[in-house]
Amino acid sequence: MSGFRRTGAGAGATPRTHVVAGVVADLEAGKSVARCADERGLPRDFVEQIVEHARARGMIDVVELTAGCSLGACEPSPDSIVCASCPLRPVSAKPARSIAARIGARMRSHA
Repeated sequence: MSGFRRTGAGAGATPRTHVVAGVVADLEAGKSVARCADERGLPRDFVEQIVEHARARGMIDVVELTAGCSLGACEPSPDSIVCASCPLRPVSAKPARSIAARIGARMRSHA
């Protein structure tokens, strides 16, 4: 006997995932660092360390948002001109209406 107890191998045990893989999956799903940290109950600094580690290993690409998104907290809006060309916009988001379509809809609603 080795003196170590086995964990997670029993029937009905849920498989454990590596914290780095979980954080990377959250970020790939479009979550912000702050939201990922909150949902996982981890300190934000720790999640930022994971991001740097994953970036250095080539697991993720980091995109710096410099225009339109203050504080890096992104809540994509289908009607926002800023979000229309954002690389982090979810694929499932509906395509934004054109500016002409928005103006026409606004004019019809005020008529």
